[in-house]
Amino acid sequence: MGAHTGSGADAFWVLNLASHSPAPLWVAVSLGVLAALATMIGWALAAARRTWPASVQASGLVLAAVAMIGLSLLEMVPDARESGLPNPQVAWLFVLGCGIAVGTVLVARIIFSSHTRLARTALVVALVIGLHNIPEGSIVVGVAMLSLDAAVLSMVVIALQNIPEGLAVATPVIASGGSRTRAFVYTAIATGGEILGVLLAARYAAVMSPERVGTLLAVVAGVMFTISIVELVPAAWRILRGSRRVARLENRDGPRVAGDPLVSGRGGR
Repeated sequence: MGAHTGSGADAFWVLNLASHSPAPLWVAVSLGVLAALATMIGWALAAARRTWPASVQASGLVLAAVAMIGLSLLEMVPDARESGLPNPQVAWLFVLGCGIAVGTVLVARIIFSSHTRLARTALVVALVIGLHNIPEGSIVVGVAMLSLDAAVLSMVVIALQNIPEGLAVATPVIASGGSRTRAFVYTAIATGGEILGVLLAARYAAVMSPERVGTLLAVVAGVMFTISIVELVPAAWRILRGSRRVARLENRDGPRVAGDPLVSGRGGR
């Protein structure tokens, strides 16, 4: 199972380096949880400074979008194909994920109409990454069934990958003027998805076929790709546009506009 779940290429890589000595289940679960908790390092980096310049906020959002697009197209889609699904089915599932993402954004705009655009973006990204992390969380447990050494190596690889995912969740919260606590909660949602994947893998390893995992990966890849294009990149553009507008006003009218909330990237809804 481990060779076909989540970051399949990473799992294959570590298996080739390790001896085959299965780990106890509690060790596998512990390693998986540790890898998941690395997502919170991304929150710590984003929350280290309360107010970031608009250029830094926008750059963080763009980098998060690039990371999510790369993850979906270069890792998750190939893993779905390697799971045994035919290419047309993978493509159809990817498009289905795109549709789900658009629907999620529209529903979020209705339900959370009182929030700013960036705040809605933060919530949607947290939910999407949490969903993506469910199959990813099963990797360490699956690999540990074959090799303890491989499980440790895969835990390190996934932990390093989770740090920018935590940044992708926390950055929009901070950029929208949200508190560190809210950023922590949203990042914890994404972290919880991976921990849920660890627990599900430990409980239902026998019924999680490669094809089922591949189906989930293809759908979530479409969701992540679309959210990046529809939410993260436009959010970065709004922050930069708002900061330039304030700079023009300051040059024209002087310091009396220095308190404009657009300085911190808190654009309108």
